[in-house]
Amino acid sequence: MKRMEDIIDEWEEIQSKPIRWFENSIFSYVLDYLEKNEKTLSSNNKLIFCEQKTKAFFKARDAAFDLKYGCFDYNKDLRIKYCDDWYKVILSYIKEYMRKIEKNGTTQCIAVGANCGTEISEIFASLDRQEFLFELFDISRKALERGRRKFLPDDNVFFHYGDMEDISCESDEYDIYLNLRAITSWGVNIDKTLYEARRVLKQKGLIVVSIPNGYLDEFGNTVKGMWDNSRACFDENIPFVIAEKVLQKMKSCGFDKLNVEEGKTEIFIIGER
Repeated sequence: MKRMEDIIDEWEEIQSKPIRWFENSIFSYVLDYLEKNEKTLSSNNKLIFCEQKTKAFFKARDAAFDLKYGCFDYNKDLRIKYCDDWYKVILSYIKEYMRKIEKNGTTQCIAVGANCGTEISEIFASLDRQEFLFELFDISRKALERGRRKFLPDDNVFFHYGDMEDISCESDEYDIYLNLRAITSWGVNIDKTLYEARRVLKQKGLIVVSIPNGYLDEFGNTVKGMWDNSRACFDENIPFVIAEKVLQKMKSCGFDKLNVEEGKTEIFIIGER
């Protein structure tokens, strides 16, 4: 995640630029939280001061994600327009993976940045859920609580507070890793996230990463691309630039058999460890 110094640098950089882009962003919520709650950070001891700043940042980050995503309305998500098939790209690879492996016992699946688990419900709806165990991680505690209320005990879905760059689990633990529209979130270190994904995946395990490629505007219309901070507008090219960057980093991390597929709501990068 970004350091406190990076937050200040980013703030100073945008002072002379249009600010509409971050009025509803995680970045704006972090700044607002720090301004209201952490005005008295000071210490003559540099180590203590550094620790204070780090704790303040993580408190601000978690509060920001709670505010924006803790009660996220999926009716405002582009996937609502394609609720019957946005996930079929992922599902086809999961089915192929399940056919290839000779699996005795439960298939372990991890999803990071998973919010309340809505995606899991849709992706795995046509599969026998009893064949899977799902571990869902997010840094919004409100979203996690929503998820715990949403699923039944025998659904085999478990929610954990956790950062996608530092997952609390053993190495080589999971068969399937999902990171859907989350790796581009503000503050995420893509390199650390992918190395951590490789660590937790079993050999030959399946990884699916997706890059958002469209949103619904306030009138419910589809807007393709991602927001360009410098020009204060949406740019249809940005998702493809980011997808290529993630693809190259996945290659550098040692992922194999990588494929890129453009879906109706996002760009999928699929591979194996």
